[in-house]
Amino acid sequence: MSPLSPNGTGSNIVVNHLTSHPDLLQVHQIPGTDQSHVEVLKSFKRGDKLAALEGLSTGATKAYSSVQISSDSHIELNSSFLFVNHSCDPNVAFKISSCWPASEWKVEALKDLAVGDTLTFFYPSTEWDMDRGFECRCQEKTCLKSIKGAKYIDRSTLKQQGYVSPHIWKLKEEQEAESK
Repeated sequence: MSPLSPNGTGSNIVVNHLTSHPDLLQVHQIPGTDQSHVEVLKSFKRGDKLAALEGLSTGATKAYSSVQISSDSHIELNSSFLFVNHSCDPNVAFKISSCWPASEWKVEALKDLAVGDTLTFFYPSTEWDMDRGFECRCQEKTCLKSIKGAKYIDRSTLKQQGYVSPHIWKLKEEQEAESK
């Protein structure tokens, strides 16, 4: 790990070269903050598979670090992908669902990615009711401001996303049926 001082701000960023995907990702950790992020070390085209999601811990409880894979199941990523931040206009999707074999779970580019791009995904694409909601700072034109999970987002807004997991669509259908 090597500390950097970006843009003369005096902030200490730790560039972690000991990532789970050293030929693909570089993790930038800012200790004591929620500002860590992941950058790609290769270019990708929209639709490309960045990596398979492997080495996951199943049976995890809902937590800020878990990813939901069904209406009531979560996993822990156990990889550098843990540091992929939220955006309301994401550039990758975690294509992960209990309705598919785990061997098909992957991270896929929703947009073309250039070397050095910071990876982002839309947290409600996998999360129904998040452990810890937050005020979004993505500053995208489509920013939802408050992120708490897909349960709190209407169908038309979810449809505008590049990808939403099948279990989220199923939960949304159940929610809409209950409200009739």
